[in-house]
Amino acid sequence: MSRVPEAIARTIAYALDAEFFDSEGLFFSASPDGANVRLIVEDAETDEQTKFTLKIEVAA
Repeated sequence: MSRVPEAIARTIAYALDAEFFDSEGLFFSASPDGANVRLIVEDAETDEQTKFTLKIEVAA
């Protein structure tokens, strides 16, 4: 994972006052009821820029 998408994902988690479980897939607990949220960063680098997709999955 490149540094830019990871930094964005971590910033989102920090803003949600999240607790990380691990860095693989960036699992964290972000909701008051303790549901697991997963940020998935997929990046594809090109010569001119880095494009990435940030998916957010919520599991009860």
